[in-house]
Amino acid sequence: MMKLLIFLTLILVPLITTAQAREPAGPWKRIRTVSLSWWEKMGTFAVNEHNKNTRANLEFVRNLEGKEQYDTGARDVLILEAKDRSGRIAKYEATVFETMPDGHFFWKLESFRSI
Repeated sequence: MMKLLIFLTLILVPLITTAQAREPAGPWKRIRTVSLSWWEKMGTFAVNEHNKNTRANLEFVRNLEGKEQYDTGARDVLILEAKDRSGRIAKYEATVFETMPDGHFFWKLESFRSI
């Protein structure tokens, strides 16, 4: 019995370790159409999530540029404009991770900073 347990351990541990190893993330690719509604919705989402997390009161204006990278989902970086309460427009960089568990898109704001 002990020999069987050792044998199974020697076989299963490398298999589990290999199964958990992740492929490196793909290369960054420029988003050529940041003005399409999908990216506009993502930019709006990023600003709204930032507002919820920080109690800021920014309003999404438009996306300027973006790039994406595929990993276990897609990681999107948008350079966008948002305006504050006084109407002053500033540039921000938002990183959003998107994945599709259970067949539904899920977005998570990873970072949001002024640039």
